[in-house]
Amino acid sequence: MFAAILTCGANLLTSCGNIDDPAPSPVIENLAEKIQGKWMMAEVNGKPVPTDSKQVLTYERGSKFYYTLSINAISDLNVWVNHSEGTYTINGNDLSQTVELPDDGIEFKHTPSIISITDKEMNLITNNETFVDGKSYRVTKDMKERKVRVTHDYSADIIGTWEGRRTSTEDAYSDGELHRWQYKADGTYVYYRQNEKGEWVADVNSMGEYFVDGVLLCARWKNIGSDKEYRESWEIASIENNTMKWTAIRERADGSTYTADFSMTRVDTDEEKTLLGEWCVSVSQSDIDEDAHENDVTDMLVSFNENGVIIQRVYAGNKTESVTQWERMRRHGIYSVDKATHTISMKNISLTPATAEYSFDGDKLILTFDDENNPGKKVSMTLHRPSKSEKELYAIYDKSIEADDYIGKWFGVNEFNGLYTYVMNEFTGNHKLKNIRYSVYEKKCTRTETTWDFKQIKVGQGEYDEPTIELYGPDDDSKSTPYWWRIEDDNLVWGMWEYENMFSTFHPITQADIDLMAELDRMSESND
Repeated sequence: MFAAILTCGANLLTSCGNIDDPAPSPVIENLAEKIQGKWMMAEVNGKPVPTDSKQVLTYERGSKFYYTLSINAISDLNVWVNHSEGTYTINGNDLSQTVELPDDGIEFKHTPSIISITDKEMNLITNNETFVDGKSYRVTKDMKERKVRVTHDYSADIIGTWEGRRTSTEDAYSDGELHRWQYKADGTYVYYRQNEKGEWVADVNSMGEYFVDGVLLCARWKNIGSDKEYRESWEIASIENNTMKWTAIRERADGSTYTADFSMTRVDTDEEKTLLGEWCVSVSQSDIDEDAHENDVTDMLVSFNENGVIIQRVYAGNKTESVTQWERMRRHGIYSVDKATHTISMKNISLTPATAEYSFDGDKLILTFDDENNPGKKVSMTLHRPSKSEKELYAIYDKSIEADDYIGKWFGVNEFNGLYTYVMNEFTGNHKLKNIRYSVYEKKCTRTETTWDFKQIKVGQGEYDEPTIELYGPDDDSKSTPYWWRIEDDNLVWGMWEYENMFSTFHPITQADIDLMAELDRMSESND
């Protein structure tokens, strides 16, 4: 019975019974002003609401409000209600609220009556109706609710990587071991586990999303090869001094409740965040090569992103020559940071050796490498943030100098009717394309690997008005298929010339993708 009452706390289940009609309350002065802000459900009919069944409402001036539901509030409808926009009106102490979820064909109509309101809480009686595809689906009547005002919004503070464990003796979602999460600004997250060596490895999920509304944190994910969606909710008690604390009211099978707690510390420091983004350096070749012309110059632009991908662009030429006479190279790889030793390890780019000590001097990044030509000695490179004029110049280089930007490893995923397809394409400098494809359906994985020869055709060298790659079949090198390609937002986009509207997009491979491929390899081997 208690579970049903609590679920009614989401305002969306069948009638929970009537209560005696209360005496009319005096009209609350300035209710339109007092209601402004963010409110979270705390009690229904005098009993605490589990965190998995809470709701958050944010009222703005005028007639707009935003509605958020926790993971089990409407579990039978299986929708993700995150800051959904609605409208409201006020008549005396009564509100009339409507929220529509057009993609799901769902509409909520709420008519709460405010009994009392202070700066910290409000008490109300609610009557609500849910519609699915225009038909009444559920009615709730005469529920006593208490909502508390939410004064903190942790949606920005949570961004980053956190490590911690359960601090309470009991929780339905936690095992007491150390865990790690990386929360990203785009509403996705990466979950990490420690392997036998104590190394943090990204978990293999086909989807990981979260949102924060005030103090309510909701996450959902799917495991690879499964359409089953898992959800989890917490309340953020505090984020301060690089420590984040969670708390949650959980419900046991017998209807009793308990409080679960979780404590984490921030893993990424401000210094590590400073590393992210673009850095550049310009080197006069005569400074490092006595045989070089005094006007020979090499510019380098390096970008570190939050997914652990490093992108390097190199531009080389003579300042007296046309830009079209210059050479350009773009490569991407993977980097990792060891904060204890202040070193960066980089893979699959031309910086050698692949490990450098890093430090900051004001707004400059200093990379220090072992001098391979002089054992025991060091050589340093000082980079700065590119100015507006430098960015404009690099854009001209990228547009004017055609190069083999497709070189490297690229990864992509697609889902159709429960079939997940994961593809890794690796273009090499010796004109080979290795394609690894995984097809996953109902936890069964099939792996195929194919290698093609290819030839780059630059604009002006053939009949095509965009950079083109000709692929030669692995079994018949007398036949080729032309593909146009381009780099957009650091992603590789390419498609067959024969079908103008068919194309695929791949991102630079990340360490999480590599870990995923290892798991897919294990799955495919177990199916053999």
